[in-house]
Amino acid sequence: MYLIIRLNAMDTYTSECFGILKDESGEEYYVVLNRDYSNLELVEPFFRYHSDEGDYLCLATRCFALNNKKPDWVVNGSNLGYDFIVNDEKVLEALFSHSQLDADTLKRAVDIHKKFEVKPWYEVKTEGDADNLTSIARNFHDAYISSIKVEGEYTIFIFDTSWEYFIALKCDSANLSHNLRLEDKTIWFDGEITYNEDKISLKTNEVILGEENGSIECKKMYWQLIPQPIPNDVWEQIKKYALDE
Repeated sequence: MYLIIRLNAMDTYTSECFGILKDESGEEYYVVLNRDYSNLELVEPFFRYHSDEGDYLCLATRCFALNNKKPDWVVNGSNLGYDFIVNDEKVLEALFSHSQLDADTLKRAVDIHKKFEVKPWYEVKTEGDADNLTSIARNFHDAYISSIKVEGEYTIFIFDTSWEYFIALKCDSANLSHNLRLEDKTIWFDGEITYNEDKISLKTNEVILGEENGSIECKKMYWQLIPQPIPNDVWEQIKKYALDE
């Protein structure tokens, strides 16, 4: 599992996720490398803050997945992750006490982190890639197209989402078929990326396009995840809440 992690309203960095741990209250935390990769730390999946309406707890996304695969993870009680994290009491104690981990554990984590190649664009080459993108995009739920543009031999569709990021799909124009119209502010529900040797598709059964179902079909598809900055007023609330804690 590989993440983009927000540090503040705008700045981000990337890290492998080594596990998902729960504290005594049941709150979930991701185990990630810190920004300079000098230690492992726990981060919440969301920033929290109090809304202007009162004590209602609102959320702003802190961690975005670039890859949801967890092939080597194991389960230990309410914790799951790599064996050297969730089955080592000293490591768990160090994480929850915000202490420096031992050099061997840190080196093992950094070595795993380096295996994922961060790219400007990721290509959908397999059925697993298609499933991963569908999961990362949260099935394109409540997303709509904010722009369609042609760059060289590719057409790029930008989806605005309710999850504080843009999803860009880059499709080869020579093999492209689609019925999406920018002026419709198309609303997607339960969209799915599918893959076979002949074509890659994004389809949905529920979309506002007159009487048509929405679809994109192409021979080659690439994708990009673009986190949106947290609005200043929301970030100020987040900082205030953090200070109040």
